[in-house]
Amino acid sequence: MQILDKIIELLSDGEWHFIHEVAGQLHNEVQTLFAIELLHEYGFAEISGSVKVALSKRMLEFWRKIKEIEKAET
Repeated sequence: MQILDKIIELLSDGEWHFIHEVAGQLHNEVQTLFAIELLHEYGFAEISGSVKVALSKRMLEFWRKIKEIEKAET
């Protein structure tokens, strides 16, 4: 689950990111590609031309709500 959290955190700015750059930042291309495909398969991420990835609008809203709750708890 840790790799998914890292990917979501990287994509949480709402911008499009090159998949190879995300994989480079996480230093594990195979796991990163698998995780991005999983996020895409379940509608949590969008892929553009097999080159860029971004969180879906619903996932981005969900992630931001989680962060708000976490922040309020501290």
